[in-house]
Order: sequence, then C-alpha cells, then structure tokens
Amino acid sequence: MTKNDDRQELHPVALGQLFQSGVYLIETAAKQPSTSTTPLPDATIPTMGQFEKGILILVTDASAKVLNDEDFDLLTKILSAAKLSMADVQLANIYQSLPFDLPAKLSEIEPRVVLAFGLLPEDLLLPMRFPPFQVQPWGKTTFMVSPSLSEINGTNSASIDLKKQLWQALQRLFLQ
Repeated sequence: MTKNDDRQELHPVALGQLFQSGVYLIETAAKQPSTSTTPLPDATIPTMGQFEKGILILVTDASAKVLNDEDFDLLTKILSAAKLSMADVQLANIYQSLPFDLPAKLSEIEPRVVLAFGLLPEDLLLPMRFPPFQVQPWGKTTFMVSPSLSEINGTNSASIDLKKQLWQALQRLFLQ
C-alpha cells in the first residue's frame, strides 16, 4: 500500500470467505477509444477514431494527448446529436504542429468534412478566410471552423449562444 493509497488489503483466506459463490470480473468499455495514426500519416499527430465517414476533426489541446475528458464528453454529445460516433470520424490534436498545412494533407487523407475547433482557416494554411460556423466547401471537402470546445462547453450566455450556432451549422452539414 502506498502513502496516497487508502485501500485496505484482505488476506486471501478472508477474501475467499467473503465471496463464497465466486467473483467475476466484468470489463467495461474504455471511455475514450484507443488512439491511432491513420489516416493522418504523420505519426507525431495524436489521433483517435476510425474515419469511417471521412470526417476529420481538428483540435488544439495542450493539456491532453488528444483531447481532455470534459471536451471529449462534449464532442461525443455533439457527434451523437448529429447521428455520428467516434467510428465515423478521426479526431486529431494538432497543437504541436501549428501552423498545420492542411491543403498539403488533403490529397493524402481525402476527408469529406473537416471540423476545426479552436482554429481559424489561417492556422490550417487554407487559401481562404471564412467566419466561425460558416459551412465552406472547397474542392471535394467541406470545412467549418468553430471556437474551441472549452469555449463552447459552459453554462454562461456566451457558451449557450456558441452551442446554438454550432448546432445550426452541424444541421446544415449532416442533417439536411
């Protein structure tokens, strides 16, 4: 037992007497899917998701490998509301790769949709400028930039307004 560990250890005989009918380990699914590096070929960019529907989600999170738990919870709720899951998307934390040359990657990964949270078109070296929540087609890909998930994830009036704007944009992208 370590100094910070307040658990008590039971002697194997006492444990056997407590649980005479058997003990079973029930495994639960992990909260976040395992990370992978495909389809983004750059192994220095932490990612997760299977990219089954060609949706690339870009974030910048200095506090986590891919995305902190609070923002990940919000993201999964957003995806669920849009009838999507982590299997449909690839989430990539490009925090250490800014500026990120997305146009150079487009021919390699060919996303159908790119959602960028906490990023502007110039952070992605896109040759166009457009405001947050505007659904912007370019070539074979549709883009949308948004304030960060941390900015959206709140209960104040500004966060609620951002959630409404995000929801309207996602409906235009995925539900119409």
